[in-house]
Amino acid sequence: MPSDSIPSQGLPAEIWMRIFRLAAHAFDPADTGVLASMLPSCLARNVQEESLSTKHALALVCHQWNAAATTILYEHITFLTRPTVRITKLLNTMTDPESGGGPSHLACLVKCIDIPSLIRGERIDLAVQLCKRMTNLVAFFGMLENGVDPLLLLNVLPSCLVHLHIQGQGTRAAEPPISLGDLNDFLVGHPNLVTLSIPSELTREYIGWQAGRSWPSIRKLTMQCSDQASALARHVPTGAFPNLEVVIFQDGGTPRCDSAIGSFLSIHGGPLVSVGLTQLGTSQAYPMNISLQHVDQKCPNVKEIIVSFIVYPSGSLTGVTGFGLTWITNTVAMSRRMPQIVSVGVQLRLLGHVEDRIHCLHHAVAMPWTKLFPELQRIRVLADVDFDEYRAHDEATFADLYSTGRFAKHPIRVEDITGKFLGEFSKGMCFWV
Repeated sequence: MPSDSIPSQGLPAEIWMRIFRLAAHAFDPADTGVLASMLPSCLARNVQEESLSTKHALALVCHQWNAAATTILYEHITFLTRPTVRITKLLNTMTDPESGGGPSHLACLVKCIDIPSLIRGERIDLAVQLCKRMTNLVAFFGMLENGVDPLLLLNVLPSCLVHLHIQGQGTRAAEPPISLGDLNDFLVGHPNLVTLSIPSELTREYIGWQAGRSWPSIRKLTMQCSDQASALARHVPTGAFPNLEVVIFQDGGTPRCDSAIGSFLSIHGGPLVSVGLTQLGTSQAYPMNISLQHVDQKCPNVKEIIVSFIVYPSGSLTGVTGFGLTWITNTVAMSRRMPQIVSVGVQLRLLGHVEDRIHCLHHAVAMPWTKLFPELQRIRVLADVDFDEYRAHDEATFADLYSTGRFAKHPIRVEDITGKFLGEFSKGMCFWV
């Protein structure tokens, strides 16, 4: 196609980049809101193998489009299959032989790396070399084998990093531990870091620790186990996270977890506006009343509760009508309603492949949330959801509404992680529109 027949002259480059991203189903890595809320692929497990055909096709249209399309091609890289082979090939592409093995110009385009497959100890050197070359990296997501020192990765991540989530294998703190001194050094060297989650136990070995040190850039912390929450409550004083807005507790469902959550919120809960809790499957309706009481009493600014449902391959939320009513009814019976909550976030952590993921989302969204949060005005699905695919399964929501019924004081907007409108529950006796 001749370049003069392509109507790119009449639109700003930013508009064309947005069009290209929509065509390729790619989000903008500069959108910190999306990156801060999304689950890494190692937890979400609903990310399909990325199709590069659209991105390649855009890059081959003409020279005029090549630069923009090449940026989209490399800015967000996910290694869903054969990570060792693909990382090795990418390292070759990102290496400039003329500069003595330094990063190539393509390495500067990479903004986000997502490695959902387990990074094993014998392959950690590949991930380290990859991070060394990505000098403009703003987000790194990965899963690390237990026993591998995460400092190997932390020490090579560029100072411009904004989002970091290194997931551990289990529900207990991973070995080896990281001292709070090492954590402090990392945070000082990464002054723009907004979200943080690491798998290691945190120990009180103050190497380079400074009294009164605070980390104002941190807006979101994800606690992968109760040990981490307890350590930050014991050893890090109030005010160390002055701008902390969101805390996610991945561990839940036990008195030990409730205690750790309470201790953490007593010290660091003041500035929080959103708190995430975890529901371990649907086999038992363990009420979150103790954790919610901690949130209610210790987080005066909280406006949102995020609930992560762990869904196993052999199970689903298909029976969530009964489960949701039982779970919320038990929670309401054991704790007071929370009128300060105006938003609910819903996440699915899929431990393996689940066929009816969209049905699971519908059932989670349609739970009788207003029984617990009477002033609810918004439900956020914390995933990038295709509107047509979601609405094609509306019968799941209709069935839940008709079987349990519920009343809403306000219209309740349902949206995905990007703010995309998915539907609305009407005011009064709820209908799905």
